[in-house]
Amino acid sequence: METYKGCKIPKELYYDIENQVWYRLEEDGTVTVGATDVGQTRAGRMVNVRIKPPGKHVPKGKPIASLESGKWTGPVPAVIEGEIVERNEKLFDQPDLINDDPYGEG
Repeated sequence: METYKGCKIPKELYYDIENQVWYRLEEDGTVTVGATDVGQTRAGRMVNVRIKPPGKHVPKGKPIASLESGKWTGPVPAVIEGEIVERNEKLFDQPDLINDDPYGEG
């Protein structure tokens, strides 16, 4: 795993650098999405997360989620068109999991 200024950057992921989002293509064809370590570090501790519900169709470029920290609020845009099949329910009660483990639990 590479690091940049103390932030982790796994080589096996795809990145939307402009939006500080990572993507991982799973074996079953689904795509897992998350905030990058660099992005969460710059934004600060997350205080609120909103994620579209399973079954929701999302066009490319439209938000699949939105994140809010003490100093930043913004959308997480879809890099491809698709349907939400699952979401990380833990984030609703613990949005700062994104800060603690951006490539795992968050």
